[in-house]
Amino acid sequence: MTDQSLSTYQAIASYEYDSVDEETTIEFDRVELDDERGKGIIEEYNEAISNEHKNENFRKDGMSGICPAVGMEFDSVDEAYNFYNQYAGKVGFSVRKYSTSKSHRTNEINGRSYCCSRQGARDSRCKPIEECLRKSKQTNLRTGCKAMMCIRKRKEDKWVISRIVEEHNHKLAGVNERHKLRSIKRIASDQRDMLQKMQQAGLRSDLMTTFMNLEGRGNSISSGVIGGEVRKFLSIKQQRELIEGDIEAILHYFECQQIENPAFFHSIQVDSEGQMTNFFWTDARARIDYHYFGDVVYLGSSYGISICGLPFVPILGINHHSQAVLFGAALLYTESEESLEWVIKTWMMSMNGKQPKVILTDQDSTVEEVIKRVLPGTHHKYSVCHISECFTKKLPQIIHANKNFCHDFNNCLHNYETIEEFESNWLAMIKMYNIENDSWLMELFEKREKWAPVYFGGIFCGPKPTSQHRDVFSSFFSGYLKINMNLLEFLKQYESAVIARREVEKEEDFETNHKIRVLRSSMEIEKDAANVYTRSIFLKFQNELFEGLSHRHKKIEEKGTMSTYQLWKLGHEQAAYTVYFNCLDSSANCSCQLFESAGYLCKHILKIFVVEDVQNLLPQYILRRWTKDAKIGPLVTDEDEETQSIRNKAVSVRYNKLCQEALNVAAKGATSVEAYMVAINGLHNTLKEVETMIRCGTLRPIQQNKVDETGHSFKGSSRSCSDASNNALIQLI
Repeated sequence: MTDQSLSTYQAIASYEYDSVDEETTIEFDRVELDDERGKGIIEEYNEAISNEHKNENFRKDGMSGICPAVGMEFDSVDEAYNFYNQYAGKVGFSVRKYSTSKSHRTNEINGRSYCCSRQGARDSRCKPIEECLRKSKQTNLRTGCKAMMCIRKRKEDKWVISRIVEEHNHKLAGVNERHKLRSIKRIASDQRDMLQKMQQAGLRSDLMTTFMNLEGRGNSISSGVIGGEVRKFLSIKQQRELIEGDIEAILHYFECQQIENPAFFHSIQVDSEGQMTNFFWTDARARIDYHYFGDVVYLGSSYGISICGLPFVPILGINHHSQAVLFGAALLYTESEESLEWVIKTWMMSMNGKQPKVILTDQDSTVEEVIKRVLPGTHHKYSVCHISECFTKKLPQIIHANKNFCHDFNNCLHNYETIEEFESNWLAMIKMYNIENDSWLMELFEKREKWAPVYFGGIFCGPKPTSQHRDVFSSFFSGYLKINMNLLEFLKQYESAVIARREVEKEEDFETNHKIRVLRSSMEIEKDAANVYTRSIFLKFQNELFEGLSHRHKKIEEKGTMSTYQLWKLGHEQAAYTVYFNCLDSSANCSCQLFESAGYLCKHILKIFVVEDVQNLLPQYILRRWTKDAKIGPLVTDEDEETQSIRNKAVSVRYNKLCQEALNVAAKGATSVEAYMVAINGLHNTLKEVETMIRCGTLRPIQQNKVDETGHSFKGSSRSCSDASNNALIQLI
């Protein structure tokens, strides 16, 4: 082969194209050679290379078997690229596709070349490299590096390395930096297939990332698949799936809801490329319910349902009937930390910044970090019901082999009321069933303060769960939503589920307000509870009352007006509880702290009330959120303090508060024709009075009913409507 022929071929194979991730088709008719001569040059060159390097051994410097060498054969172009990319990951540089050559006679690709990502000259308009490294991720870092690998197609459909340049003119990435190289982070085709299958099965993106990294341990390409690349791939895939009318469907849904309900709130997050990624929405009813019952919230970050590959994340609470209520919902492109943070911040915006006291989630370290940042004043706890579900999935073999294991585990979740009792029984259970090394149980015990009720002292978390307690949160959409349903079907079923659950609440309202409770005694305290509590909470109170009657008690100390009692159940003397009773105001505190955590009195205090002849249910032990009148009254509470604060704030803040109250009136006034007439007349009269005040600068104060935290009304002075219809409106809301 002549020098001229070789230089001509190298000019063809080294054709430069200064663009990342794109290829140039090099056709031989661009070279001033006829077909036969060009063909002869190529065949001569390939034969020379093959003869020269056929028996060449690879280096033995610890890279044996991965270093490219002239003459190495591959079954496909992808195999050759993956090999060179793997080699680049070991050495410390990124690869890009450089050029492609075609046969002029058959127009088939017969040559490819891959180069270092820093090949080629930098644009003179670019900033200095040092500044680019400091500031931007999208930079031009070309240094004219000559490192490359060329492959040629042989007659037997094999691809052979025809040229290799190993020297680089720049610093290579260190061991701890190589996983960040652009070509190394990319997801291979087999990994894409695996990710799609896992997504279709409803697996979360963080679990997909963990699996891919474990699967590729020891492989530089696979181990470089970090969370960002997985999320990027899934986002692109989901956007393609949403193209077919889905985006229009969800936007149309938002528009219709906004027209029907002006207080409907929605928000859409758009990424840097202008693609819609995350969707959040909530309606007027949900926003009102959050005001009354937003002290405890469940964030369904692992609800297990994907809509067109988008994880569905509902935000739920517990109403006065101990039923689940909806506070909002989101569709996310992934359950990443960034997406969850956006959801929580957007949700808080829709709820006027009012933070919950407690937020319950599944076991998820991602959302835990987000809650710490976004809701610093909120207590974060794990859902006990979700732990029960995980228990059956994580330990099926042990459950089947030991009949009493479920009973012992449920006791640890629900039935122990002191820290010492819980920890001793947990350790005894672990030892009995020889599961000391189970990783899930070990992690669960390490985080026991997040889920074990005995550690919740003083923190209200809703009704005390039992082993028979069905998860009210997971059942909210039960029977309506399913994995991987299309978006149109999801929106219809979502609306159906919300309407159905709100109808169930109406039915429970009717049961509470119009049906007489069945009493089990003639005690006044039971009658008081029946009159004030909703049906479901009264039944819980009633159970506590009669369980307490069977407890033994002993006064162990009396000092002034304070008495200290110990109580225990017959046969369980070691599990004694302490009640402190003040005869001056009949107040009491118990070491079990059920009232503080669940909002109704425990069996121990009720037993001492019977002993001390406390006949009535005292107002300080009636939590308003559990009463029949929980949703009666204005949204703005603590009126005197609130009014003084509002006077000192901006017009936008006062406007926002008035909108909340108007929304409350509208929601309740629309329930019947009679309520509507009262509401509309009251609003008209209020408008007249406000306009008069604006013109004259005065507003006549009148008397109105105020409602305290116990649900009882009393007279107070306030500014409001001034006629009979206004007073009726006050009673309505």
